[in-house]
Amino acid sequence: MERELTAFAESLRNPLRGESAEIGASIANKVYNERKLSLVPRVAALPALVGCLFLSGGMGLMLSSNGSLPADAAVETVSPENSEIIWEKQVKPATGDGFNLTLDLQDTLRASHQRSGRILWAQHMPEIAATSAPLVFTEHQKVFISIASAQGAVYLLNGVTGQVLWMQNLSDRVDVSPLQIKNSVIAVACTDGKIYGMSVADGHIDYMIQTDSEITALEPVADGRGEHIYAIADKKRVLALNAMTGDLQWRRETSGVATNSPILSANKIITPTVDGGSFKLWAFDIAGNLSWMNTFNRYNTLASTEGYIAIVQGPVITLLKAETGEAIHYWQLGKTPADIELMTENGMLIVRTDQGNLTSALN
Repeated sequence: MERELTAFAESLRNPLRGESAEIGASIANKVYNERKLSLVPRVAALPALVGCLFLSGGMGLMLSSNGSLPADAAVETVSPENSEIIWEKQVKPATGDGFNLTLDLQDTLRASHQRSGRILWAQHMPEIAATSAPLVFTEHQKVFISIASAQGAVYLLNGVTGQVLWMQNLSDRVDVSPLQIKNSVIAVACTDGKIYGMSVADGHIDYMIQTDSEITALEPVADGRGEHIYAIADKKRVLALNAMTGDLQWRRETSGVATNSPILSANKIITPTVDGGSFKLWAFDIAGNLSWMNTFNRYNTLASTEGYIAIVQGPVITLLKAETGEAIHYWQLGKTPADIELMTENGMLIVRTDQGNLTSALN
């Protein structure tokens, strides 16, 4: 087991030779830190999820009648305390019993009955990059799972049986999570700069665009309408692509190095970068025009919901309006929060931290 865990650590390009017997937990924490942002959906509406119930942390989240999912809903979870399970998703299909999906450090994907815990199926997958998470979606009341391997292959599985429906080999290593576009296309970006759109039906490559850049974001991000994909290329260039055809809509330069994928809020594509000792947020509108740019001292993390962004700078949390970049509220905590999550409820904005919830009236 230790040899397998060490090999997994090497696959993350962070060898841990000579570490203590707690090597498994160390690897799991690294995977957790690298995956946690990509496990929270950034799209405001996911029409393909109509009829599903997703559970996270024991809380039920029911889709509304129009199929939309709250933008602040974390439908997937990770378990940093568990040195084996690094990704989990609980699914209640439109028909049939609910089941849990898990991915462990050995890249084995399992489905278990939600009530009894009985293993329904298990599939050992090729290496999955630490910055890539499985994509789970429904179509015609069927549950599907798409996984992109680090070696450049994309798989589609039947979520109920675990059967591999198709596999498509791409050009190069994949370090990003697959995206589902308008129920019919799965989009994936490779590290050689190619972005592919594949048919959900059979895996046929509908388009391939060569960006001539290294795609360096954790993942490309699709907007809520499913019409565009936004990605970071060469650590500083923002790309906007037509999600259905792959056509380049616009590209814009930033300074410094992008530290994360674009954030979509208030119809703005917001890109965090670091340039020397300065941290910047660049906000472009959907046409690619720069709406605003703010410079900050070093920050630990950030989170967003529709219309708002929160930045953690040590024990201080700053709340910004996504429309203008204006700072509208500050909280002073006793210590730096380990992580934060934003949500809105009854006209209040809630910042959830490991130290409790903070609230502010929306203005």
